[in-house]
Amino acid sequence: MFKSIVTVAALLASTAAFASDIPSRKAAPAPVFTQKASPYYVGVRGGLDYKKDDQNYTVGGNAGYEVNSYVRGEVGYDYVNNSDDKTKTSHVVTGNVIGQYPIATFLVTPYGLGGVGYRWADVKNEAIFNVGAGVRYGITKSFELDGRYRYISNFKNENTNNVLTLGVNYKF
Repeated sequence: MFKSIVTVAALLASTAAFASDIPSRKAAPAPVFTQKASPYYVGVRGGLDYKKDDQNYTVGGNAGYEVNSYVRGEVGYDYVNNSDDKTKTSHVVTGNVIGQYPIATFLVTPYGLGGVGYRWADVKNEAIFNVGAGVRYGITKSFELDGRYRYISNFKNENTNNVLTLGVNYKF
């Protein structure tokens, strides 16, 4: 009697083990990437610089550090080719703080920025401030598209520019 109970128990245990090997009809879960890109990034950008009635082009670059998911610090440089007769070119250097809100579902990050800097021009050099907003779209974990608008002015609010650019950032 005891041998038959042990035999039945062994058969039931082995059947349960074989049942666990039957493949399910569910798809395998997608792999989860836990490795995050470095918080350091560099970028290039180009676009239009509107100054009163003038429309100029601008090219530049930026380098930054992502403190956390909501704050970045960035240094930027812009070269502006002016169409007016007085000022042929200008160079703009700014330091910005960026507040951002990542929307992971869509790989989109809207942000606002503000900072101070300096503008060198053929006619006049001056301290400036800039405020603006933009949106970044993550192409991969290392590359992102960056579209932004900035309002740039001296502190007397006399020499103002509206700058609209599109760029690419690389996180390394």
